[in-house]
Amino acid sequence: MIDPQRPEYDDTPASARRPAFHPQPAGAVSNPPISIVTPCYNVGAWFEETVACVRRQSFQQYEWLLVDDGSTDPQSVSLLERTARQDARVRVIRQANAGPGAARNLGAREARGEFLFWLDSDDLIEPTYLEKALWCLISHPDFEFCNAWPVGFGSERYLWPRGFDRGAENLRENQIDKTALVRRDVHLKMGGFDESIRIGHEDWDYWLSMAEHGCWGWTIPEYLIWYRRHAQSRITLTEGDAARKSAFNDFLRAKHAALFAEPRRFFRGRDLDHLAPVQVSFEVPWPNPLSHPEGRRRLLFIVPWLTMGGADKFNLDVLRQLTRRGWDVTIVTTMPAEHVWLPEFTRLTADVFCMDKFLRMADYPRFLLYLMASRGITHVLVSNSQIAYELLPLLRSHFPEAAFADYCHSAPPGWKDGGYPAMAARWTECLDLHGVSSRQLRHWMSGRGAAAERIEVCYTNIDPEEWSPARFDRGQERRAYLEAGEPEDLPLLVWTGRFVADKRPQFMIEILRELRDGGAAFRALLAGDGELRAEVVGLIDRYDLGRQVRLLGPLSNARIKSLLAAADVYLLPSAVEGVSLALFEAMSMGVVPVSADVGGQAELVTPEVGYLIPHADPRTELRAYVEVLRRLIDDPAHRRRLSEAARARIVAHFNLDEMGRRMHEMLLAAGENRARRDRPSMPPRTAAQCAAVSMDRLRLELLADQLWLRLHAPSNDAAGAGVDPASAPLDAVRAQLAFIENSRFWRTIQYLRRVWPSRLFVRPAPGQNGNGAAAAEDPRDRLRAIRESRSYRLVRAVKRTPLYRAYARRKYGPNFVDNWA
Repeated sequence: MIDPQRPEYDDTPASARRPAFHPQPAGAVSNPPISIVTPCYNVGAWFEETVACVRRQSFQQYEWLLVDDGSTDPQSVSLLERTARQDARVRVIRQANAGPGAARNLGAREARGEFLFWLDSDDLIEPTYLEKALWCLISHPDFEFCNAWPVGFGSERYLWPRGFDRGAENLRENQIDKTALVRRDVHLKMGGFDESIRIGHEDWDYWLSMAEHGCWGWTIPEYLIWYRRHAQSRITLTEGDAARKSAFNDFLRAKHAALFAEPRRFFRGRDLDHLAPVQVSFEVPWPNPLSHPEGRRRLLFIVPWLTMGGADKFNLDVLRQLTRRGWDVTIVTTMPAEHVWLPEFTRLTADVFCMDKFLRMADYPRFLLYLMASRGITHVLVSNSQIAYELLPLLRSHFPEAAFADYCHSAPPGWKDGGYPAMAARWTECLDLHGVSSRQLRHWMSGRGAAAERIEVCYTNIDPEEWSPARFDRGQERRAYLEAGEPEDLPLLVWTGRFVADKRPQFMIEILRELRDGGAAFRALLAGDGELRAEVVGLIDRYDLGRQVRLLGPLSNARIKSLLAAADVYLLPSAVEGVSLALFEAMSMGVVPVSADVGGQAELVTPEVGYLIPHADPRTELRAYVEVLRRLIDDPAHRRRLSEAARARIVAHFNLDEMGRRMHEMLLAAGENRARRDRPSMPPRTAAQCAAVSMDRLRLELLADQLWLRLHAPSNDAAGAGVDPASAPLDAVRAQLAFIENSRFWRTIQYLRRVWPSRLFVRPAPGQNGNGAAAAEDPRDRLRAIRESRSYRLVRAVKRTPLYRAYARRKYGPNFVDNWA
């Protein structure tokens, strides 16, 4: 899958660089649910790539109708016939040349499937597209069709993160790619494509007709479609001719006059509502049994998300190591997230499913049952997923021969009585083996009731060849973070991860403030994102740390390596850790660790390589961090000795290949444990009932969290005068602060205030920081000061202007209400 941060447009789904994924149906296909319909007219050599993509689909229960629209090229005719001979699921249908709309309509009439999939003969699709689109429509019966984000490649290259969510914007411009899965009965009832449209944009008219019939769909927010652009195509014939384009627009306005006259009638795209009370179903409408090479082990790896963090990086390393050792791995995520590392995982396995992007939460259990049956799963590995723990009895009751294991990193005392290790201990009888990141966590879990004889320690480790400072030009990497005139040896302090409570990002800012106030010269580079980012931004502004602290946002693995190549010290004052993978990375790159002495950190960081700071009262702990950092900043020779020792320790004791060997052996051991021990058995119907209760409880838990936030948020104006800071609950005040400081407008203004031309003309009043807000610890005082600041008044003034309101309503719809105004 393409990486939006670093798009490689030549690495298409048909590329040989993609991970091998060639599923075959187990047995003959009868009554397939999906009919792929492809109009074909004098297809070229590129059609072979389309064929390869269809054959690589993870969902194999389909028929493929190649509708030959009067091709005149004998080679094209021969290519279609050869494709049909090679696969019994492929049929060639011929018609006199009548255009792609007529070809699709003919294919729809001949189709046997309940769903139609429109695929042009030159376009490509990712391996999981059909499966995700089908399950989206299974899970959401109120959606009539489903597509995904397209990638433009060929003569033009672009990303198009738009789709059915754009609603009435389609009256102005077609926002929707036609490579979609559609309910066949809806297509036939609506009348299909307008066959009079022969040159481009018949799909635009098709979607507008659907909207007029009250039908709409969902766009999976993943780049699953590759739309081939030709220098000369039907679209360019229309778009490149001003008169023809104008005439077609007039045609659409006349045909869909009611829709253009009342844009509010245009169907607004629905959201995936995970919190609606719905019946948990366990029925799998269409099985998808795939054949597998004899003897290969097949792993279902269940994780919460694919985002930036130490646990996620470990998951990526586990995937890489196991695929090298011959495992077929399917990845499933169970929590809503942006999944910014999804491209990293799909470079190693094509079989990745972020369930929140296409399923209701109530359908997670049956999708997992479906996947395990479809893939013939032999082993299941759970890491940091509450839903997976809750569903263990269900999965075991249906698949008693599969081996189940889990892996835990740390036990946060303030969250769910110990977090995932506590859940693992409670479900220990349903697991054949526990993997943990440290000896300290092994002892903790055995004390909580987990079976000690089935707990194995596996350090996360690192590849010192890949994470090596010798691969980088340190001087060049450092210049990217230094401003003109700053000394080349200015110490760079680094932190990477998620801005969440466990990482104590606010405390880290306090450390950096104290360090700056003590006269130390340094720059701190913070890479990541998370729910506390707004508070971090507010603290940086309040303490006027903009010159010393730079926020880099979430970074890819490649950029984290280059960042560490430039760094001197890695700062990690977390409240909770296991053995942080970030420290493995930093030490391997020769960066000196300064970390909280929590979890199993002492098993990695010794006095010869860095510093561990024990938790204490805030002031004492703060002083300890500042003293250590000040010594490292002031003594480059000492810093250099620790740096060399840190890398040497990684190379000698914590190699990534050792972790891969250990995880491989642990999964095999889980299978041996399953074979020789008595397992608790639960009837499938009882397990299903328990799963339904668990899913409903988890739904209510998420709903309660959302309602709590709404309860403490202002009722009318999230950033205005809806709540009096003097009388409002602290949670409500903090919610307002987060809204203000995380908004794009506010962050842009604060950035502009930090650049040096602004500093020449804007001087804060005594007791204020650069944005006019008082440097107060109490958030109520801070909110009051922000409301009185010039920056805040400027934002509100801009958002009240008619020009901004017109822009916002055009972008967000006629019912847009702005909370600033």
